[in-house]
Amino acid sequence: MHSLKSCFAVLYCLFALLFSAGQGLCCSMCKITQHNQTWVGNNEDSWRIDSKIWFRQGEAGKYGVCYVGHENMMPQGGMNRAGLVFDAFSIMPRPLKPGTDPNKITDPYAHIQQLMQTCATVEQVREFIRLHGRYYNNGMYLFVDKTGKYLVAEPDTCIIGTDPNYLLSNFCPSQTPDLGAVKISRYKRGQAYLALHAPDSGLAYTLALMDTMHECRPKLGDGTTYTSLYNLNTGNIYLYFYHNYKQAAVFNLDAELARGNHEITMSALFAPNAEYEAFVNFITPFNNNYFMAWMLIAGAFAGFSSVYFTRTFVAAKRRNKAGQGVLSNASAGQWTGIVLAIANIVLCVFIYVLLTNKGMFYFPAPYRTGYSLFTDIMAFFPLLLLVLFPVLAYQTYKSMRQPGQKNLWVLVFALNTIAFALWLCLFVYWGFLAYW
Repeated sequence: MHSLKSCFAVLYCLFALLFSAGQGLCCSMCKITQHNQTWVGNNEDSWRIDSKIWFRQGEAGKYGVCYVGHENMMPQGGMNRAGLVFDAFSIMPRPLKPGTDPNKITDPYAHIQQLMQTCATVEQVREFIRLHGRYYNNGMYLFVDKTGKYLVAEPDTCIIGTDPNYLLSNFCPSQTPDLGAVKISRYKRGQAYLALHAPDSGLAYTLALMDTMHECRPKLGDGTTYTSLYNLNTGNIYLYFYHNYKQAAVFNLDAELARGNHEITMSALFAPNAEYEAFVNFITPFNNNYFMAWMLIAGAFAGFSSVYFTRTFVAAKRRNKAGQGVLSNASAGQWTGIVLAIANIVLCVFIYVLLTNKGMFYFPAPYRTGYSLFTDIMAFFPLLLLVLFPVLAYQTYKSMRQPGQKNLWVLVFALNTIAFALWLCLFVYWGFLAYW
């Protein structure tokens, strides 16, 4: 029983470590104000399909708004008729600063909708946030108004700036005194572009800058789902899909609002994109219920197996110590069993890592978070299982031929080997073993 308690204690600690790690989706944004013109560009980097652009008329004197986002229709960015633009960024969680209004808005969609329908300047946005607070402790917003002023709304602070040219990615300016130390590659590419090219307000310059900052990962060709460019003075919106910057869908906010409330799926606006099709057809537990069911069932079986092999190991050791029996699970397969128990515990942890680090399916192996050493180490589990599998398969064969073994032991042992073989097939498909 002491061994069992120790085993569960280790498992608990592993999960506790994992819960301390976060995950953020990648985005980048620029604001260029030159010659009394302000342009804003945004790259939305995510693993969502069915991205949309939609238009909502203002009611009772409120501003009409264009939103961009995904199939859940939660706005990720947009522009209103006053020329106020916003976009959202994922960041590491921080405590939220609450709003001062006792009747503050708590619904996320209602919050951003009312903000965009009532605010025209970043000062008004700051006051709105002071009253109504924020609703995501792992999210940050950048607002830009027609004058070129911008506001960075972090979970616990707001920063207003007037720099004519401004870039932002997934880091908090209030906690980054030295912008030169930012290691986010897309941000560094953008800064280098600004340093090499004289800033200019216009479609070509803003598009070239966002093209420079876009992501296209080598593993699957995924990365920037869409790029939206906004002319805050004319109300024109230029939409580019799946990092293809040769074809644009152009909208005028006033003209679209005149058509009433409507929404458009972005992929329907553009010619077929081979990289997007490959992304859509790449199966993961997040887009396929059968794969998710396999993950959960296999995880439950791994948990059962780890307990079973540990209990069998402890019981067999006790029998051997008492001198009961010469041939037992302890003498014939106990050590392989305890290795299987440990492997199953680590597998349970790895399943959790997979389900909380969606990027692992899309980034090249070995996966790197840059902030969680434990998760980075766990990314090598598929390679460890590949090395371990031939030994387990051989021991399965031996245990099936070994006289005196319990039928349940042999069955669980064999099912473990089959499950690990299936896992290895999935790891190959997902590219987790492509270290070269």
